[in-house]
Amino acid sequence: IHPDDVPRLRREMERARSALSHIAENEFRIVRKDGEVAWVHELVQTTCTGPNAPVKVEGVLYDVTARKRAEAALEDSESRYRELADLLPLTAFELDLEGRVAFSNKKGLEVFGYSPEDLKRGLTIFDAVEVDDLNKLEEAFRLALSETYPEHEFPMKRRDGSTFPALIYSAPIIRGGRPSGLRGVIADISERREMEEALKASERFLSLIHISE
Repeated sequence: IHPDDVPRLRREMERARSALSHIAENEFRIVRKDGEVAWVHELVQTTCTGPNAPVKVEGVLYDVTARKRAEAALEDSESRYRELADLLPLTAFELDLEGRVAFSNKKGLEVFGYSPEDLKRGLTIFDAVEVDDLNKLEEAFRLALSETYPEHEFPMKRRDGSTFPALIYSAPIIRGGRPSGLRGVIADISERREMEEALKASERFLSLIHISE
């Protein structure tokens, strides 16, 4: 057994010895003869005739090293993704299948006025979009999950109630061959809208001048 895991397993053994019957599951590291460290999963039942009087221990032990390495690699990949997302000048987000915000980068929290604690309380995309027809937003969410229409334009709503026009670009998060949520970015297009309105006003003005001539 790996030295760092011995104290935890020793405490588990003490609990097992104090009960007449005890079933436990543990995952811990072992050190093989060649020095390689591996992970194992243990399911064990201890039977005692009384406190500190074990008479039988039965269990199974199987190698979970590959899974542990995959989990570590995934955790490292997600950590790198989030570090990169925090460098973006746009809002980056992840949603689960219910529309709950599972992740937002620093820019997103800053733009919308929320905190990490708000995300933990169950903030959803429906709290951050200003729509009169909720069915329209739900349909857009469904289409984005199916990759049918990955780009949507909606007025977004900040925590203080103010709004701004935005384009949402997203793609499904695929796990186990199935969508498990959405990942994307939100671009504030307020300046573009202002330029479009200014251009329209200019065109109207030129049109009036042309008519007057």
